[in-house]
Amino acid sequence: MSFGEAFRAAWQGVWAHKFRTFLTMLGVVIGVAAVIAVVAIGEGARHRIAATLEAADAQAVQIMPADFSEFGNPEGLFREQHLEQVRRLPGVRAVVTAALTTAKARYRGEEADLSVTGTTFAFPLTDPLEFEAGRFWSEADDRAARRVIVLDEIAVEGLFPGEAPAAVLGQVVRVQGIPFRVVGVTRSRVPPGIAVLAPVAGSGRQGAGYVPVSTWRSLTGQPPTLSFFAVVPEAGQDRDTVARRVIGHLERVTGKRGAFRTFDLSQLAGAIGQVTAILTLVIGSIAGIALVVGGVGVMNIMLVSVMERTREIGLRMALGATRGNIMLQFLIEAMLITGTGGVLGIGLGTGLAWGIAALAGWPPRVSVLTVVVAVLFSLFVGVVCGIYPARRAARLDPMEALRYE
Repeated sequence: MSFGEAFRAAWQGVWAHKFRTFLTMLGVVIGVAAVIAVVAIGEGARHRIAATLEAADAQAVQIMPADFSEFGNPEGLFREQHLEQVRRLPGVRAVVTAALTTAKARYRGEEADLSVTGTTFAFPLTDPLEFEAGRFWSEADDRAARRVIVLDEIAVEGLFPGEAPAAVLGQVVRVQGIPFRVVGVTRSRVPPGIAVLAPVAGSGRQGAGYVPVSTWRSLTGQPPTLSFFAVVPEAGQDRDTVARRVIGHLERVTGKRGAFRTFDLSQLAGAIGQVTAILTLVIGSIAGIALVVGGVGVMNIMLVSVMERTREIGLRMALGATRGNIMLQFLIEAMLITGTGGVLGIGLGTGLAWGIAALAGWPPRVSVLTVVVAVLFSLFVGVVCGIYPARRAARLDPMEALRYE
């Protein structure tokens, strides 16, 4: 019996019990799909985080306390006058900082909770925003402490139900009773899937707003708490030189030697990437258990198939089939089941990865290597789980097999 004849015989045996074969390969489909989806989503998340942090790091130098306990200082380490002085240093294009609070926003009869960030005009250089309409405020707005605000989609939905983003521009909303003119509308940072599920969970959806940090005192009645900031160098300036200049200035004006340092976001990106890779490996391994369970199911059904086809095996042997031919036929059947299940699992896993990643807000990364490994592993499972039933079939005594009822 040639390999082609063994393959045809195996295909006929699989096709003769289509529904049973489908149920058998279902475990393999689920296992492969789970592994593909988990790895693709994990890689997508890692790539998105790394790309965001590296993009920010390429634009700015992060300045923060050398002592991490300063982050808990309610008064912050820096003062507004320090930031203004840093802005005037040679080679510095802009300074970006952030103060955070929550506030009530109102427009006519509508009301919404906002997470408000006080920052500077250069914020989009270190944390890019996707605008639906309008713009971020200008340096002139910063210096004049104009009461302007950029809202995200969720805030617009709450304050301007049914309005298009472009129609919101120029409207005046009151944040904690203080009037702010809307100059831009951005896409929400909340992943759509989480935003949809939030009301179900009872947490509601909180919009976001960005205002000039120069207006912070009028909004909250207190100076902003500033524990860190980022310096955007001018074009052509060496980042390290600018960082040393800024740190030297801060040490002189505060009298605190060694109290400040730079922070490289690419280091954070690498650390996050390692953690994400480990989590992906662990969760992917757990998902792979479903593939092992599917393999056990294949072995079980193959043993049942050997029992049902005992007379057929005896007849093939009587007509000249060798034990190797019988073993090859049943191995091919097992590999057909797991291989087909692996291909279907790749399609299902890719679809799941795209769907979940779309809800989470980042692109999935289904690599060719992952697909190839998934197919080869599913075939390997077919060999491992099919070899015992195949050997059992090959060892049957032809005369006993022909007399089997």
